Amino acid sequence: MRRQAIPALRRIPEDNLYVVRGVEPNAVPEIVVGPARAAGYMLDDESSVVAEAAALLDDDPGALPLVQFALTRWWERRDRDARRLPAAAWRDIGGFAGALAEAAGELYERLGPPERDAMRRVLVALFRP
Repeated sequence: MRRQAIPALRRIPEDNLYVVRGVEPNAVPEIVVGPARAAGYMLDDESSVVAEAAALLDDDPGALPLVQFALTRWWERRDRDARRLPAAAWRDIGGFAGALAEAAGELYERLGPPERDAMRRVLVALFRP
């Protein structure tokens, strides 16, 4: 059914469009460190992670969801006893550049052969020009 055929649906895209602006460079440390500190955790090598996030967001303001995803993956690997996010865990997920690929690889490994074939077909179809 076409969206135009239902009057109530016609304006949904326009009424729900939000512009996400770039991140102010001074806000990057708080974005990276703030949530963990608020929970009482420290981040190993926080200055290099903040610098990496700042560079990524400076190059691509639309990368904020990737930053959030990678930091969430790091949080999932936190050391609860020491109340810290270990640098080794950050390296294991591949930082911002590798977090999504690492998560996709984990998902792929959990799939059986038929699901892997289906996943391959979908991904090829998505990225084929």
